[in-house]
Amino acid sequence: MKVTIEIEYHPAEWTIIWLLNMLNKIGIRYKVFKIEPKLVDNNESKIQNLFYSIAFIKKIICLTTGMDEDKLESKSRQQEVVENRQIAMYLSRIYTRKSFREIGNEFGNKTPATILHACKSIKNLCETDRKFQTKLANIEKQLTIGHL
Repeated sequence: MKVTIEIEYHPAEWTIIWLLNMLNKIGIRYKVFKIEPKLVDNNESKIQNLFYSIAFIKKIICLTTGMDEDKLESKSRQQEVVENRQIAMYLSRIYTRKSFREIGNEFGNKTPATILHACKSIKNLCETDRKFQTKLANIEKQLTIGHL
């Protein structure tokens, strides 16, 4: 049996993340479909800019990779944790209007230089590693699809 549910929500709301977490926990498979962004006014052709909170970006990365959210703020140097933390910093720089300092504060008081290094590292990995490029594309898709 296949059931389709259409939910309209604001990207800053945590209700949808909670719902997806619950669906995962009880073993229900789901698929999120992309919804086109709405126009600001019916007469205008400007599309609203979509900006997300850093907490929302962290949550999406943790949901996609299966990692505990506390590890993103930890001082762990395990490769998986560092990679996911750098991805979160990179996406925070792209999808928020926050400065390097503000992003650093959200990741356990990291310096702006750390955020800049993370962004450069992610760009370099994207240019050299196809597997990583696919991982980043998957996370970014989960972040932007349906304004999730």
